[in-house]
Amino acid sequence: MNVNGAGVKSLKQADGTTNPALGMITTAEDAEYRYDGTVFRRVENEIAFRAYPSSNQSLTSTVITKGNFNTENFDIGEYYNASTYRFTPPAGTYQVSIGAYLVGSVAYDAGVFIYKNGTLYSQSLSSNNAPTAANALSLSDIISLNGTDYIEAYIYVSLGGAGTCSMQTSNNGFSAYKIR
Repeated sequence: MNVNGAGVKSLKQADGTTNPALGMITTAEDAEYRYDGTVFRRVENEIAFRAYPSSNQSLTSTVITKGNFNTENFDIGEYYNASTYRFTPPAGTYQVSIGAYLVGSVAYDAGVFIYKNGTLYSQSLSSNNAPTAANALSLSDIISLNGTDYIEAYIYVSLGGAGTCSMQTSNNGFSAYKIR
């Protein structure tokens, strides 16, 4: 790009390391670039993802377990890693949500948690006193991230006796989108 005769400058992705893919700049959408003194970097205002588990996840009583949200519905910006279940976006403020549908064979207490950089950030706890019942849990929070921060979703159950509990594939999701 050559703006006002200042010389040809490269267009780069927001990370500054790669050139935009062929077809990334189209006449059908607006693309914003900001000059950083060396190159024009793409400004990424639309960042979002949603992932869900591809199979039921067995949960161990009294163990906080990372949710296996390994299948993406979408990942705008490609900042969610479906192998590590980790969201590592550029700096900004994000709405982060987790929903877990748990089914147990005994009464149990349960919780869903949002972790930031491996540390508990927020939680939602529930008690299910009815054996063989389902428990739908959800949690949403607004989190400021600095560009190296990462977010993960965890699930917890405490069984009321010998039995099992699992996060079912239906009605589950881990998601986030940039709000600022």
